[in-house]
Amino acid sequence: MIKAVHTESTTGIGFTYTQKVVVTVPEDLNRDLHVDIQDIFIAANAFGSYPAHPRWNTQADINKDDYIGIDDVYLIAKKFGWKRKAIIRLIRSYGAGGGLRTRDLQISYL
Repeated sequence: MIKAVHTESTTGIGFTYTQKVVVTVPEDLNRDLHVDIQDIFIAANAFGSYPAHPRWNTQADINKDDYIGIDDVYLIAKKFGWKRKAIIRLIRSYGAGGGLRTRDLQISYL
């Protein structure tokens, strides 16, 4: 998941561009940085579905066989309890003329 946020500086002379890169595992279906019962619930909700089925959820097809089955639920359950340890942020600040002033890489440990 990549989230980019554009914010104006407090002085209004430039802006800061923040790119938040969150690295997670495919079994983290709701992308909340840990594999838990909510992820299993998402897969269970799509259980038995296939592409073009009303309950189809591409993210729940962990093994990419175009069918949400017990093997997908098993792979999620196998990662149950996994939790992301850090988030990486790349921050760039630009001046009024658009030139890059600073670049910063921040790692936040959870």
